[in-house]
Amino acid sequence: DLFGYRKKSVRRVLEETFEEEMKKAAEESVEPPVRVPGAAAGGAGAPPPVTVRYRAPTFNPPAHDIFGDAVHNIFQKLMARGQPADFCHWMAYVIAAEIDRKSRPKFQPVRFHPDIYNCEGTDAAKKAFLDGHWPAVDRILMKNAGEAPLLLDKWSGIHVSAEQMRGQR
Repeated sequence: DLFGYRKKSVRRVLEETFEEEMKKAAEESVEPPVRVPGAAAGGAGAPPPVTVRYRAPTFNPPAHDIFGDAVHNIFQKLMARGQPADFCHWMAYVIAAEIDRKSRPKFQPVRFHPDIYNCEGTDAAKKAFLDGHWPAVDRILMKNAGEAPLLLDKWSGIHVSAEQMRGQR
């Protein structure tokens, strides 16, 4: 039953896969000293506080980041719909490539160069990727429906609703 397997979270799959290694690491690890709130920082044996920084995404990202950001955003939208991660990864790339194929300028072939930081028109391009992903999905599906030999022969045999299957054995 692969359906139940697909519904597991990534964390659960990793925990099951590396269960023995995690138990072994937990037994061997030494507990860090407990920090009491309000205690003097930098005391004997106390680890320094960890600074966590978050950098908000920029409105005008550099041109070499546009295609990767589009793939990531489409991936997140597909994952939110409950699809498997590997499917979302490949479909996000295909969808972003389809959108980029129809756009001017092209952002897929842009590579990072430390001396070039071009942000001109990238906010509009990022918005075009986000707004155009569902029409691109529609184009991809319609293209595949027209070219798939199995579907050309078997359209009448594919059940699209429970009502269609009613009365059949």
